[in-house]
Amino acid sequence: MISVDTSQLSAWASKLATVAVHVTNAQERALTEAANEVKAEAERRAPVRTGELRSGFFINAGMGWRRVGNRTRQAFFQEFGTSKMSPQPSLFPASHRAEVKLVERLGKAGEDAL
Repeated sequence: MISVDTSQLSAWASKLATVAVHVTNAQERALTEAANEVKAEAERRAPVRTGELRSGFFINAGMGWRRVGNRTRQAFFQEFGTSKMSPQPSLFPASHRAEVKLVERLGKAGEDAL
């Protein structure tokens, strides 16, 4: 006859649930920090003529995602340029810089949770 001791399984399940909550909370904090950094740098990089472009940046958020964008019509043309104007990007360079930090933060969050 084979005997299996499962007395510690509930303790492990409880520990895993706690780790999942910690990782999720750390992920949400890391995403919020990254979105705030992207928005701040995009605002800093945005050319200023009237201030409308700079003040048009916003953050949308949901569980597991953040979106940084700009409400103004001219934001697209500033970012990508036109046939008469070369691009003056602000959002893409800002998001690229924050991406590296976000990956580091998420890795650290996973390590800390364990």
